[in-house]
Amino acid sequence: MSRVKIFPHNITDAMRANAIPPLHWLFPPKKHPEDNHPGFVAIVRLLTVFWVICTVWSASCLWQLARTARYRSTHAVVSYGALEFVVSRVSSFSYDFTVNGRRYTANSVMIGGRNLGTVPNEGEIRIWYDPDEPSRAVIYRRLAEPVYGAIVCALLLPFLIRRIWVHYV
Repeated sequence: MSRVKIFPHNITDAMRANAIPPLHWLFPPKKHPEDNHPGFVAIVRLLTVFWVICTVWSASCLWQLARTARYRSTHAVVSYGALEFVVSRVSSFSYDFTVNGRRYTANSVMIGGRNLGTVPNEGEIRIWYDPDEPSRAVIYRRLAEPVYGAIVCALLLPFLIRRIWVHYV
């Protein structure tokens, strides 16, 4: 009786054994690959790279958002520093807070960036900090608007890529 390899030694053996399914759902095989239009192939490759970036970044932001569920709240003081050499007041924004007698400074407004108009005025505000790493803090425990765009792109781009691949490449 012959022994069956359960764990292949490399990725090519795994693909031959169909342990790793090929990406036929995204890039179905072509009958005549030499007829591919190079311009559309380049567009598909760029869209695929953009899709990977959107997927990784949005997954990272969603992971950070899930971690904020255990954050604790405290009060902080907003400051803007010297506004003489900055483009806008957002670029010099920060807030100071104290946890267990130690002082921290942070500038994160929300997960994934900041929305326009969400930077608070000077004074005291409520913030949320990570009890394990107090230097990680946010003012709002929600996602910034660009993250929602990345999530939509991560969900819809595979369909657009497949359509271009099937009909135009």
